[in-house]
Amino acid sequence: MKTKIILLIIAFSILTGNCKKNQEKLPDDIYYNELNIMIAAPENDSISGACRSIIFYFSDEGEFDYQAKIRADTSLIVCDGYYSIMVNSQSSTVTALSDGDEINAQSNWTRSIVDLSLDQFAGKGEKYIGYKSTIIPSYDSFYGWIKIKLSIHMDTLTVIGRATNNTEGNSILAGQTD
Repeated sequence: MKTKIILLIIAFSILTGNCKKNQEKLPDDIYYNELNIMIAAPENDSISGACRSIIFYFSDEGEFDYQAKIRADTSLIVCDGYYSIMVNSQSSTVTALSDGDEINAQSNWTRSIVDLSLDQFAGKGEKYIGYKSTIIPSYDSFYGWIKIKLSIHMDTLTVIGRATNNTEGNSILAGQTD
C-alpha cells in the first residue's frame, strides 16, 4: 500500500513538474527589418507579410487634401493567416505607440485591416503601429510593430522599419529589435 502511494506521489510530481516546464516563457526571437520607404500623396506602397501585404495609401479628400490610411491586401488568394491592428478601444482608431509600449494578447485588436485612418500620427514624429499576425489553421499569434512618420499635412508617409517576435504568443515592445 505504501509503495502505491509513493508511486502515485512520484507520478504526480513528474506530471506537475512537466506542466510547469511547458508553461515557461520561451525566449524572444525578434526579426527586425529596416525599410525607409517614403510615400508621397497620392502614391501608395506596401510591405509584405506572411500572408497578405500591408498597404499604406492616401485617399483623396479633395484638391491637395489627403488622408493617410492602412489596409491589408484583400486579393482572393489561398491565405494562411491574417493581420489585426492595435486600436483604441473607445474610438477604434489605430493606436499611436511610443518606444517601450507593450504589444500583446491583451491589446485591443481589429478583426481585419480595412481602410484604417492614420490621422492621429500626423505631425507626431516617429510612432509605432502594433500588429498581430495570426496563422490559420492553428491560430497561433505573433506580435510586431511598424514604425512610421506621417507629415503634419498628411502628404508624406515614411515607413521606417518593422519587427516581429517570431516566438508564438510572446509580446514585443514598440522599438524592440532583439
